[in-house]
Amino acid sequence: MKLTPKQKAFADYYIELGNATEAAQKAGYKGNNLNRIASENLSKLDIKQYIEEKMEEISSNRIAKAEEVLEYLTRVIRDEETEQVVVTKSTGDFITEIEIVDKKLDAKDKIKASELLAKRYYLFNDREIKLKEKKLELETKKALGETKDNNITIKVVRASEKHGTRTNTE
Repeated sequence: MKLTPKQKAFADYYIELGNATEAAQKAGYKGNNLNRIASENLSKLDIKQYIEEKMEEISSNRIAKAEEVLEYLTRVIRDEETEQVVVTKSTGDFITEIEIVDKKLDAKDKIKASELLAKRYYLFNDREIKLKEKKLELETKKALGETKDNNITIKVVRASEKHGTRTNTE
């Protein structure tokens, strides 16, 4: 993929501004037909590919991956994370000093991190999993004709129903 310096500048400005006509102007294209030039540049495969690669690179650097999130939650639980807080200290004669200090996270933060990790690893859904396994077992028996009752209906009700949201699995 070989871009001219002007094409590369166009692509970089387009990524920055999100406006092709403005990008063409800033990249040094001249004339009254900047819209057409911008449109043509965006349709060129080399430029399009360059823009896609750069956008993917930007996206991958900005957005945390699942592994990063799980590692962070684990660090919170293990008390390896701190937060900065502002503390005021009186130095006498009605004078106070402001200091920024690192403090350990509160228990509520650790509990929330534990809950999120537990949800990720299905640690709180044991009852629901057992019900689904029982449902699958009964459906298998029904399909194989191993049960006399062909009108078996199983309804798995999640705990979230208690809080107003209703999810049924049949």
